[in-house]
Amino acid sequence: MVMNSYLFIFLFVLFILFVLFLYFKKKEEAVNSSDIDNFIEETNTKEPDDSCFCCFDLDQTLTCSIRQAKEAISECRKNKCILGINTARSGPYLNDVPLNELDLSLNEIKNDIYHGSGPNILATFTSAKDFNDHIARKKLDHLYTIKNKYNLNPKRIIFFDDNYNNIKLAKENGFSTIHANNPMCGLNNNVSRQIDSILT
Repeated sequence: MVMNSYLFIFLFVLFILFVLFLYFKKKEEAVNSSDIDNFIEETNTKEPDDSCFCCFDLDQTLTCSIRQAKEAISECRKNKCILGINTARSGPYLNDVPLNELDLSLNEIKNDIYHGSGPNILATFTSAKDFNDHIARKKLDHLYTIKNKYNLNPKRIIFFDDNYNNIKLAKENGFSTIHANNPMCGLNNNVSRQIDSILT
């Protein structure tokens, strides 16, 4: 009889301990779940970074008026902007771009070279307007990729391009733009002031 009483007490204590174990385990899981929810909420509501990005077209933007192009790159560096390329070329072909004259290294831009579709893409369009609109949308997609990759405010992404169609679409979507409309080709003489007026 005494043995049965001890066994009963032992089982009862064991049962209480088991219930307490389950209670604290469930509470710990609830805390962890809450932590995860808070982390997701903080990540989703994270403010855009205050950094900047200078995104250059190649042809008729960096390939001519080299002095002004070099000045633009230097001014972007001075403002601690990330540098990148956004070209309609069908691949990351930079062999004809005077990188040395521009004081621009491939290492500096290699992670942010955005380019167009394959070489046969032109054959899929029935008009020059459709093709040009496709290029503008493709370049805009690249700007959004940059925005999301670096969590940037679109106003802190400066897109340099000679084609007004590309500039117009980027501007309509909230990105900062500098039109490379020098009458002699390329960027204008006041490009440093243009950059400063955007970033300050």
